[in-house]
Amino acid sequence: MFAADPRFRHLPAKREHIAAIHVSVNSPALTLPGKPNQPVQAAVVGICSGNRFGVFIHLFLTQSLEPIVYVDATRSTVQASDYRALEEDGLAFVESLGFIMESLNYRVLPAEEQEQLLKTLPCFLQDHSQLAQTGKKEPTDSSQLRLARIAAAF
Repeated sequence: MFAADPRFRHLPAKREHIAAIHVSVNSPALTLPGKPNQPVQAAVVGICSGNRFGVFIHLFLTQSLEPIVYVDATRSTVQASDYRALEEDGLAFVESLGFIMESLNYRVLPAEEQEQLLKTLPCFLQDHSQLAQTGKKEPTDSSQLRLARIAAAF
């Protein structure tokens, strides 16, 4: 079961440790505990370290520029053989909130495009205020992300 983990505000992952990235193609308005109703974007990120895998859900509140990270409290990390089931549970969780998810096919992207995603997706940014400064209220609509989606389709 996924639950908010206040220890995380972003995912400090290295490019080579990321197993998968799924992003929402929509931004449904949600009322999350203690937060006002506003559009939210989601990312489901699989991260591997050695032979252990974890799945993190990053919800980004686009008006207040606040992140909320969810982890599976009972299965924070799993063996490679159980990773797909954990990833599917993470996707089911965000889809139950109204998100439509799309895989970025991260592992098949060239290293330069992977690095660009780490620099632009809210789930990897320590300082979300830069999104307000650049006027990016809808980061998943960025030209870099659209380019990554097109490249991943081939």
